[in-house]
Amino acid sequence: MGRKVDKVYKLEPNEYGCMECGKDGNNSTKELSDGMFKIPIIMKDMFNSLAKKTPSLVNDVTISSLMIMETKISLIIMDSSGARLNMEKTDLLIAKNEPALEKRDFAEDDDDKSNVEEDDTANNA
Repeated sequence: MGRKVDKVYKLEPNEYGCMECGKDGNNSTKELSDGMFKIPIIMKDMFNSLAKKTPSLVNDVTISSLMIMETKISLIIMDSSGARLNMEKTDLLIAKNEPALEKRDFAEDDDDKSNVEEDDTANNA
């Protein structure tokens, strides 16, 4: 293929899908250019390549692609029903921005465990 993507799913010599990744947020330039322009063109090229090699299976071919942008994972599926190509985009996961985990002092945890063990031995005595 003439275009570059981050990952191509292939089973030699055929290509069945691709993946694009980025660290930009929602509705960024990279997401729009890759998701709305680049990936569909590449998927159509893959579909046409498979259709030329096995014309009898045109209605059974499905091309899938993933687009991962920071906190959002989208699945793009292209298949054929008769003479036209169908493309569907689904947002699989949109993670909320959560605060980073707090640092934890494990030495304090060890002190707490030893205090509990001392209390248990005092109660059993």
